[in-house]
Amino acid sequence: MTRPLRLKPVRGSWLALSLGLGVSSGAFWWVLQRVPPVELWTQLRDANWFWAIPLFGALGLHFWLKVIRWSLLLRPLTPAPTRRLWAPTVLGYFANNLLPARLGELLRIHLGARCLGVRHLSILATLVVERVTDLLAIMSLFGCAVALGRDVGREFTALGMGTLAAALGILLALVIFRRLGNRWQLLRSHNRASKYLFTVWEGLEVLEHPRLLWGVAVTSVLQWLLSAVTIYCSFRAFGVSPSTTVTLTLLGVSTLAVMVPSVPGYLGVMQAAFVLVAAPLNLDEGLALSVSVFFHLLTWGSINMVGLFFLVRFGFALQDIDREAREAAEEMAQERAP
Repeated sequence: MTRPLRLKPVRGSWLALSLGLGVSSGAFWWVLQRVPPVELWTQLRDANWFWAIPLFGALGLHFWLKVIRWSLLLRPLTPAPTRRLWAPTVLGYFANNLLPARLGELLRIHLGARCLGVRHLSILATLVVERVTDLLAIMSLFGCAVALGRDVGREFTALGMGTLAAALGILLALVIFRRLGNRWQLLRSHNRASKYLFTVWEGLEVLEHPRLLWGVAVTSVLQWLLSAVTIYCSFRAFGVSPSTTVTLTLLGVSTLAVMVPSVPGYLGVMQAAFVLVAAPLNLDEGLALSVSVFFHLLTWGSINMVGLFFLVRFGFALQDIDREAREAAEEMAQERAP
């Protein structure tokens, strides 16, 4: 049984929650001005909920590949069996659905460091690289789909080409930073900025291992293709077969949506994002909103159910999640890069 931790509140969490509540409320208001609630309810009532089954399957495989990729990123630092990474991963996403300011990321760092016996900053380094590879994979998939797609306008085609170019530019910058970063005196300083720059540089060690790098690249692309499958299944529930371009565009849009400040669980901003791009993708706004609610409800709900399982298994209470996340913030602030 985990002993509850007694920590002081971290400043800024209430500010983040207030900002998120304002953004989510505004997004919901805007969406309901575009689509009457009665229309949304009618479409959800008539949906074919059988498509939840393949959606759950694709989502489970998505997280399985996510855990495998994290194991690959950790391998230069310490052996990390995938069975030990499931709980930190799922509980981290579960906490993001409940806590403001993305404190679930801190919980994942804290539990990962505890399970593997490594520094919090080392775990942070792998998560930074994980986010970068996620961004590169999504940008590449979106760029290819839009640049080659025939069912979007010229503006989207130009955006796709620009996205591909940006992805290649980010990758090149990371390679240069890893190769030349150890020569920069900035990384050897002891101020906070240098500490986190060193953390990123340390996490990029995977670039020195070609086999691991290929594994990270392949698992990144595959897991986001599976995420696109969940969006496809959401459309099929309403009798629509979306094109690859539409599916991957909405994948990119939904990923951008979760970066916007909002209430825990990204409520409101996800729905607004789908409705916002409905017209450029030649979609009915009512359909786009219904698909977003179906997709969001099932993915959000399933992550929470699995999170509750791990919560009970490890003897946590809900209030312990918040305390553990805040402890991670305090311990990382005290750690120093070697």
